[in-house]
Amino acid sequence: YFWRINPLELRRAAISDFLELELEAVRINEEMKHG
Repeated sequence: YFWRINPLELRRAAISDFLELELEAVRINEEMKHG
């Protein structure tokens, strides 16, 4: 079904992946601050 994927679906998937990475970065940063 690859050729029928909705571009919006693709973008939403990319955005959720990006948000997960951002959350992970924030969590690591918090751990660093609190040692």
